[in-house]
Amino acid sequence: MLSSCSLLVLLVAPAAADAGPCAADDARDVCQELTMSMMPGGFASAFAANGRESKPFVGGGVHLAPRFWWSQTDAHKASLGALFVEAALYRARADADSLAAFDLGGTLGFERNPTRRFLLPYFGGALGYLTHKTMGASSFVYALGGLHLIWHPNLTLALQAGYLFPFHHVDVLRGARVDLSARFSLW
Repeated sequence: MLSSCSLLVLLVAPAAADAGPCAADDARDVCQELTMSMMPGGFASAFAANGRESKPFVGGGVHLAPRFWWSQTDAHKASLGALFVEAALYRARADADSLAAFDLGGTLGFERNPTRRFLLPYFGGALGYLTHKTMGASSFVYALGGLHLIWHPNLTLALQAGYLFPFHHVDVLRGARVDLSARFSLW
């Protein structure tokens, strides 16, 4: 616990000290434009399908962000965003069958040119496919909102929630989903 708190302080404290708007020739790292490619990560997730009387599905998965950016410019655009692809596997306590989900989507930051690297709100969406042996299978749309707890070029931690809208088996498969994710980059 102490080491994870120390990591949080090391990542957040310099960002808090860098507060203030960016100037055109600002050398602070929060004022630089960054584009990362192929950021891998993982996530823990819970999905409460509407057609289930029992506990929600709990599981996790892997994701890959082929494009992830941080931009500090005067242009009228989102300063923070990502494109991602994910695969997840869920289990429920009283269910012998697993639920699998695959999705492709993107996120955009709410703020224009933030100068901190923590508690950054974002919104997004995804298209995907999920399947379960007894509940059925369907393509879906997933609307989401979240908060980057920590955003650093080498590590991001995020908490997001949203609602999954399937195209088939709507009464059974629609429901809320919550994810806690981490992405990392070694370069």
